[in-house]
Amino acid sequence: MNIVVIDDERIILNSMVRVLSGAGHNVVAFSSGDHVLDKVKEMDPDYIFLDVKIPGHSGIEILKGIKQAGLYSKVVMMSGYTSSASIDEAKNLGADIFIKKPFDNIFDILKIVV
Repeated sequence: MNIVVIDDERIILNSMVRVLSGAGHNVVAFSSGDHVLDKVKEMDPDYIFLDVKIPGHSGIEILKGIKQAGLYSKVVMMSGYTSSASIDEAKNLGADIFIKKPFDNIFDILKIVV
């Protein structure tokens, strides 16, 4: 599968890339929201792991752009600052899954893409 990971926390970004690519997926990573929407549109990935709070454009803004572009990617929103309001907003905008960081086990992300 083709997967995009967008997160500004290097340790999470690198861990996710290592786990997902180690399982045989093609993974492209971004550490900010700058110009990422145009790149994601070109790639049309199967899954997008998207942090809610990233520099450049917020994850919510990027999610809106993904849905407006008509991409069929499954969007997994991630945040260490979860509230029922942010989860509801993301799901109302079309996020498929919302997961909390830090992860209990980084390998659990593989269960999402299987």
